[in-house]
Amino acid sequence: MPIPVEAPPQLSGTRTRVDWPRTERKLLSSSGLPEPRTDLSLRRTVLAVLVNKLGLVESVLVLEGSTDDAVDQAAVQAVRGWRFAADSAAPELEQARVHVFWDLKEKEAPARPSSP
Repeated sequence: MPIPVEAPPQLSGTRTRVDWPRTERKLLSSSGLPEPRTDLSLRRTVLAVLVNKLGLVESVLVLEGSTDDAVDQAAVQAVRGWRFAADSAAPELEQARVHVFWDLKEKEAPARPSSP
């Protein structure tokens, strides 16, 4: 059963969850994820992440994409920069799943000037 680990709150506009198959490795640092355009069909991106014993991300693969390829690729680039806690007891490469739940709050439309 995967052990969920919440990512730090500094990821603006999104919530993330990291599932590890055997261990619980703490996320030490993360770069920000992109802000998606408001789109009701855009829900989440699921990534497979290979992490080495030192806690460095070796590779990232999109398992389930959102409806916006540019956002998915930006998420891959951001997650490549994440760093997890080192674990000498972990396998050489350990795979985790990163679930990115995009914030779908409607953005306020700018006020229109009133007509004379």
